[in-house]
Amino acid sequence: MARVNAYLMFRVLIPVALADVFTISLGDLNQYSTSLKGVPTLTGSKILFTSSADPKAGLDIVLSDELRKNVQTAVDKDCKEVNESSVWHAPASQIQQASSAATASAVAIITNSGAPFVTVTPQPILATVTGSQPPSMTTYTDSSNDHSAGDVDINLSEDLAAQLTELFMDNSDCTDGKIFDTHGKAISSPRRRLDGYGAVVCAAEAGVRNAGPGGPFGDLAALGGNPLAWVDQEAVRALRVVIQFTRRYALNLGMNPDQAEGFANPVFALANRVWRDGQALQRQNRIKSDKLGGTMTPSRTRTGTMTTSSKSSSSSTSSMGCVASCAMQGIIKRCETQCPTQTSGSPPRTTSYEVTTVTITPWTPPAEDEPAELVVCYPEGSTSRFPQRLFADKQFYDNFCETADSTWDDVSWLVDAVGRELPVPGRAVRSRSERRDPPPDADKWDGYTISLWSRPDNKSGTVCTETCNEAFNQMAYSSCGKEGDEQDEMAESGVITIGCGEYTYTVFPPPIKLEITCRNHPRSAPQHDSDAQGALGVDSAVDQFCSDNDGRVEIDLSQRYGITEFGIADRNSFWLRASLDGCSDAQKIVKDECTTALKNGTQQCDPQSTETHGVTSKVGCLAYSIDLGGAMTPPWAEIHEWPAPEFLPGRGLGGAANEPIPYGSDIQLGRPLSNDDIESSIGAFCRDGQEINGYGKDNEAMYIYPPKGTTQFYPDDSLTMNLALGAETMNNGASWPYDDMNWCNGYDWKLGKDDCTFAFRRLLAGTNTIQDKFRGGTYVYRCVGYKIYHSNCGKEGC
Repeated sequence: MARVNAYLMFRVLIPVALADVFTISLGDLNQYSTSLKGVPTLTGSKILFTSSADPKAGLDIVLSDELRKNVQTAVDKDCKEVNESSVWHAPASQIQQASSAATASAVAIITNSGAPFVTVTPQPILATVTGSQPPSMTTYTDSSNDHSAGDVDINLSEDLAAQLTELFMDNSDCTDGKIFDTHGKAISSPRRRLDGYGAVVCAAEAGVRNAGPGGPFGDLAALGGNPLAWVDQEAVRALRVVIQFTRRYALNLGMNPDQAEGFANPVFALANRVWRDGQALQRQNRIKSDKLGGTMTPSRTRTGTMTTSSKSSSSSTSSMGCVASCAMQGIIKRCETQCPTQTSGSPPRTTSYEVTTVTITPWTPPAEDEPAELVVCYPEGSTSRFPQRLFADKQFYDNFCETADSTWDDVSWLVDAVGRELPVPGRAVRSRSERRDPPPDADKWDGYTISLWSRPDNKSGTVCTETCNEAFNQMAYSSCGKEGDEQDEMAESGVITIGCGEYTYTVFPPPIKLEITCRNHPRSAPQHDSDAQGALGVDSAVDQFCSDNDGRVEIDLSQRYGITEFGIADRNSFWLRASLDGCSDAQKIVKDECTTALKNGTQQCDPQSTETHGVTSKVGCLAYSIDLGGAMTPPWAEIHEWPAPEFLPGRGLGGAANEPIPYGSDIQLGRPLSNDDIESSIGAFCRDGQEINGYGKDNEAMYIYPPKGTTQFYPDDSLTMNLALGAETMNNGASWPYDDMNWCNGYDWKLGKDDCTFAFRRLLAGTNTIQDKFRGGTYVYRCVGYKIYHSNCGKEGC
């Protein structure tokens, strides 16, 4: 009979928000040929999948006569006829697509016209193979004839035991298992695992994968319990690998991670019985107490019993919904339809009843799900200037990794720019072969040293996902190797976590050669934020300046930072600067050089001091400096305009600055005042925008505080006390304050609160120095003269 020459396609409707359509093309049916010899006779409505002699050749698909007629009826007018032999051979290229269709919500069979003529919509039936006996686990606390205290029984139905055994036997090869069984380059490596536990890991993971709701072993998820403490430490580590996997897979199981951890224990025990003990699973599977160190109490208990149930569609006839199942997971083998009668309470068995509803039971092939490595580069966005091409050269870390892969101990080396181990005090250099071909221009990077560190975790129980060489190579090609302007430099440090430990590197640039000159400025700036009264100290300013300007190519770059004194901001300034010294071409500012130059300079010029008096540190032909000034413009390009610097030479003082002048001994000293009283007086007088009226000919323009008629200082004494505060300028009686009066250009000749407050605080800091007395005086600051003194008055004030 003629073959069907149409193209068959599966269109899988994925239930997502955008209703995406995923189409699987089976191609021309002429590619499906008969390779099976001795076609079996199938009764009822059945389909049989069986592998060919060559496992790469695909599958043979056998339809029973009854099922073939049903399919023929369905395709009827849209196709010609289904192959009379009822045997098709599916090429291997089509099988992978078919596995994706197994979990689809709907499958449509269409011709090359694109119009579906058969649509199968599976019911949401949860498959079960347990019948009336759900899985359970029992721990014995006493001894009897048939068990000992500490024995653990895992109870399964006969069907579940048989199918789970077959699942375990067919899934002994996976990435986690391979890594667990053998790690490292040498067979004699201490990291080599005992044979057999890798298969247990793979089998257990396969069991976990297929135990999700609706999966072929969904009822297995009813198992759970306390952790099993194995005596064999390799078993403990293998169990932890399975636990790690199961916790990651928890969402697919409908569990939280803690519940998944409890579930991993019995699944591992069952897989261990099959692979390590060499026993097929039975209804009762006992783990003897001599293999366990006792059942440990979990940190968290499961909050409920997880159960799954089976539902099926029924018709008015004696047949019920059927389960299409496959004996082998991941590779389709011996697939058949099983239908129980309505009156039967036993598990489904093969019958010849008419199939009224087909339930697709999905299978989950074992995936290569490796634990993810984590690479962290730090500090974020940093560059060591060391080229990635040198670090990525395999010979760079070959010798180190040869040692690191052979031990569970920490290994740390200091190597040069081509990976040669450098001597460390108290430790001999290992005898290693020299590099065969040092990279070109490697000598350019002489002076760079790199720390390589291996930190394995022998007790973590997790597998090593990479070798030492692979780990460092991954860091080289990660974001750690993409720093710098051209994204071809290594970050300063990096670490990679590989499951069983960490590998770390840190690049140390060659020592910076500095030429340091101390400026010895008469003024100073605070080194630390703690002494800066809310402003930035020099150390923090250096960090900011060098970081903000890292990589900039400049001829002259500077930044001003205000100095807070007596609680008032911006009284003076310090400047950070990078400028050329000895060359004409612009130079690149390098963060590390900048920071080292300025901080080492301040430590050398002001050792063990909280203040700095300025420094210049030269690196090559680029000079980094800290300079100080009182103006808002830099000292090397000073503009003489208001505000005048605090330490500007006063008029007629021979170059000396204006300083507070206390009243002489001929002036009676006042009674002491609290700081609050003094600050109240200053605050009452110093107001922004206030006109400056001078002192008056006989001090009649002075401001009195407390005002007359209010409570005076010392109100209970026979004589009360108050303070007189005043300000004057050259416009109302004061003499010129400076030799260079250009410093007053631009001043509005009105009182400023901050300037006024600072002036009185600075004045009294220099005059009010006699214990238990008050002494005032005068002071010139920023083109204004200030005066304060006390008066003794009657009860009403002066």
